[in-house]
Amino acid sequence: MTGNQRALTEGQRRQAKLIWDYHQMRHQVKPCDVAIGLGSHDLGVPAFCARLYRAGLFQS
Repeated sequence: MTGNQRALTEGQRRQAKLIWDYHQMRHQVKPCDVAIGLGSHDLGVPAFCARLYRAGLFQS
């Protein structure tokens, strides 16, 4: 760790994992009429949307 960075405590890590696991919906991917990719700074969101589009799961 450098400067003002702090490590997570084990309790904080457990709480973060609880929230992360809650948001993992584990839906089966299937074709749809409309797709909306919501994200912020995570470039994985548009990359995953592009993979779904190229796989033919939704049209433009």
